[in-house]
Amino acid sequence: MKRLKDELYVKVVVLFLLCFFIFFLLSYTLMHSFLLHLDLIENEKVLEEFYFVWGEIALFGTLLCASFFYIYRKIMQKLFMEQKAFKEFLYELSANKNYGVHYKAKYYKEYLEMGLLLKNIVKRLHRKGKKTLKK
Repeated sequence: MKRLKDELYVKVVVLFLLCFFIFFLLSYTLMHSFLLHLDLIENEKVLEEFYFVWGEIALFGTLLCASFFYIYRKIMQKLFMEQKAFKEFLYELSANKNYGVHYKAKYYKEYLEMGLLLKNIVKRLHRKGKKTLKK
C-alpha cells in the first residue's frame, strides 16, 4: 500500500509540470506561427529577440515551479507532522487507555476539532463503562 505523502506529492508535481509544459509549448507555438504569418521571421534580429524572450519566460517559469514545490513541500511536512501527532493521540486513547492525554494542534484547526470530538466520545464511553461495571 502506498503512503499518502508520496502519492500526493508525486501527483501534484507531475500535474503541475505537465500543465506548465503544455502551456509553454502552446504559447510558444502560437507566437512562432504568428511571427511566421507576419513574415517577420526573416529578420534575424526579431528571431533573436523572440528566442531571448522565450528563454526568459522559461527561466521565470522554472523559478516559479521551484518556489511552488518548496512551499508545497513545507505545507506537506506540516500536515504530516500534524497527522503523526494525531495518530499518537489516538494510540494513547485506544491502546494505552490513557484518557487523560491531551492533544494540541500546532498548525491546523481541523485536527484540533477532531481531537476534541474524539476526547468527548471517549469520556462518554468511559463513563458508560464505569456505570455498567457498577451494576
